[in-house]
Amino acid sequence: MAPNAKPGHIRHVGFWVTRLVRAEGVGPLRRRAQRWLQRRADPRRRLAATLTARHLRQLMADTPYEPPTGTAAHLAQETIRAVFGDPHAVLLLALPDDRGWVDVDDQPAPGPLERRHGHVELVAGTGGRVIAYFLRAADTGAGPAGAAGVVDELRVLIERAVFRATVRDQAERIVRERERAERAAMAERIRLERDLHDGVQGRLLALALNLQLARHAVADSATSDLLADSIQDLRIVLDDLRGIAAGHAPSLLIRQGLAAAVHDLASRLPQPVEVDVADVRCEPAIEAVAFFVVAEALTNAVKHARAQRIEARVTASPAALHLEVTDDGRGGADPAGGGLRGIQTRVALAGGVLTVGQRAGGGTAVRAQLPLSPPGRP
Repeated sequence: MAPNAKPGHIRHVGFWVTRLVRAEGVGPLRRRAQRWLQRRADPRRRLAATLTARHLRQLMADTPYEPPTGTAAHLAQETIRAVFGDPHAVLLLALPDDRGWVDVDDQPAPGPLERRHGHVELVAGTGGRVIAYFLRAADTGAGPAGAAGVVDELRVLIERAVFRATVRDQAERIVRERERAERAAMAERIRLERDLHDGVQGRLLALALNLQLARHAVADSATSDLLADSIQDLRIVLDDLRGIAAGHAPSLLIRQGLAAAVHDLASRLPQPVEVDVADVRCEPAIEAVAFFVVAEALTNAVKHARAQRIEARVTASPAALHLEVTDDGRGGADPAGGGLRGIQTRVALAGGVLTVGQRAGGGTAVRAQLPLSPPGRP
């Protein structure tokens, strides 16, 4: 009870407030009147309401041009300390998906069940899930009802603090995942460059040299021209291989689009591939990811599937690009393998989804769905 409030006066005011609420029959007015009476009867709750209203005005007044007066978590913790007269009280916030707890400075903290000293007050959110708790000295004199009233007045501040902690945690997780993906992509590019330098590049250069020698050895002009064209094609293939190993899109893809690049890729494979690619253009980054998905899936099918039939299809809907590479081979493709894991990371970073499974009738089906624009672009 407030120091200067008389019990008779409070009962008198409460009587007329109750009569007014019943006469009006309005739910919101009744609730406001009840809260007003509860605050009159509980000095701690009244102080919590006053400080919360002040802090919310401060938060609303903060602009990008002025430094913030404090985060919602800091302000809620200050209010708890002031209300209970405990300068060492702390507020702890729950992270989503049971990822743990943090303090008002976003530092990891123990959960309420791990606390051994002090008095824990739980703060329940929607559905009764505990979203925060605060720890105070056990001898502050506030019973369960008094603490519940304070929590009720602080709820808006605490929910804002939990929301901010959740957003920050998710942002950090995205950054960590992107860094991990970039490290994996870099390691894969280094491996590809090493394998290209040590193996394929050397054999292709030797083949180009043999063709050059053959060109000078033949007398027939038509054969010489054919060999010259073959040498030029080999040089283009070498350039494309170097670009792919370095993570760059082939020049044909950049100039003419996905359909032309996939048809060209399929024509150079040692096994026939049925190609059906929609002649559409989308964001260069998305086209590059789509090409690498198709190229990796076709390479795996040719090298490992022992297939009689291989198909590559790309269709477009108003919002997405749909890719499918299937074969009738022995199946058993491992999604955790180096190549598929690399394109899975590329697809995820582009905002898409990749699935690797069994083809109906036997074999493997690699499917991907990509947005027409990278994440963050309209």
